[in-house]
Parts: sequence; structure tokens; C-alpha cells
Amino acid sequence: MAPPRISGIIIDVSDGPRAAAFWAGVFEVDVAFEFDEFVFFDVSDIHLVLQIVPDPKVVKNRVHFDLTSDDPAGFIDKVVDLGGSIVSTVDKPTYALTVLADPDGNEFCVSRQPSTGLT
Repeated sequence: MAPPRISGIIIDVSDGPRAAAFWAGVFEVDVAFEFDEFVFFDVSDIHLVLQIVPDPKVVKNRVHFDLTSDDPAGFIDKVVDLGGSIVSTVDKPTYALTVLADPDGNEFCVSRQPSTGLT
């Protein structure tokens, strides 16, 4: 038996069209397809899936993803321009990152100085 692989990352969102526009802008892709309460994007060999749910986010994400960019500062500005927000910054001797949130408050990180093992 082959080991499992990640085929998709699902993000709960409350406003499907707003979230779809945000994530399409972040990854510079179009919606791949939609059905029921799901909106799919094809991103880096996996599906990024928005699941439209009635309840808002109320606690910190237990799982999130880290993104890298060849222009972290420009990418962070782009996320904010798309409707995201800066949650915090972390500056350690071995890595630096900015914690961002999408319009629904779902958190993700952008590495400004990737840590060993995440480059």
C-alpha cells in the first residue's frame, strides 16, 4: 500500500464569493470548479477548497499553511490589498514570518526568512 498524500486543504469560510475572490487573487488562479458548498482551486498539485459554512471562526486555527514568495513584502502588501490582514510578525534568529488572516480570519504565514527544513 502506498502512503497517503495530501490531496486538498479545506478552509471554512462564511462568504463564498468574497473568499473565492480573495484566494483566487492570492494564488493568481481561477476557480477550478464548484459544487454544493465547495469552491475548488488547483494550487501546487493539490486542491485548495473553500467550504462555505454558516458559523464564523471563533478560535485560533489549529492547522495552517506557510507560504513563501520571492518578494515577501510585496506579497504581504498584495494580501492586505485583497482584503486580508496582518495578525502578527515573528522575528527569530533562525526564521522570520508574518502571520496573516484571510477575510474570514483564517490564519496563514508568509516566510520572510524561511527556517531550516521549510525552504
